This record gives sequence, structure tokens and C-alpha cells, in this order.
Amino acid sequence: MILFCLRIDKSKIKKGRNEFLFCLRIDKSKIKKGRNEFLFCLRIDKSKIKKGRNEFLFCLRIDKSKIKKGRNEFLFCLRIDKSKIKKGRNEFLFCLRIDKSKIKK
Repeated sequence: MILFCLRIDKSKIKKGRNEFLFCLRIDKSKIKKGRNEFLFCLRIDKSKIKKGRNEFLFCLRIDKSKIKKGRNEFLFCLRIDKSKIKKGRNEFLFCLRIDKSKIKK
């Protein structure tokens, strides 16, 4: 399990605060080498979720202490799997697809 601080890109938010803290726990068993798709358990502030939308863009700033090499800033397209959302809970499973073209080496 790795902990990240997830800061939302303010340009992608219509209203409200533009910075939130998340505890992003990576399920290592779901990570496949050589793939750019992972499953995460992301705890989200439900009040920030807008009904009818299942796609958001995030700017994910990764804690440098958790990275062995490379930059610590990436752009992700986070697609929410609605079928995994359970009412009354603030824990969801996501399929996080990394846009390789946005990764700066």
C-alpha cells in the first residue's frame, strides 16, 4: 500500500475548493508490469461528486518519497466505474488509465 496526496487541477473544477487530500491505496496485486492500467481503492469526498458524470480529469502530484526515479507530476484521466459505487459509502474502485502522452520524462 502506498499513500498519495491527490491535488485536483483547479482548471477542471467549476466551483468549490480546488485542493483536497485523498488517501489513495494502491492494490499491488492489481498492478501488472508493462501495463498502463491499474485498479485503485480511492476514498472520495462524496459531496464533490456530480450526478450523471463518470469522468474527471485530475492532476496527480505524487509524493516524491514514494518514487524511485522520474518526475513527480502526471496528468491522469480518471474514469469512474459506476457499477462499483455503493450508496452510503465513500470508498470506490476505479480503473485509472494513464495518458502516456501526458507523462513528462
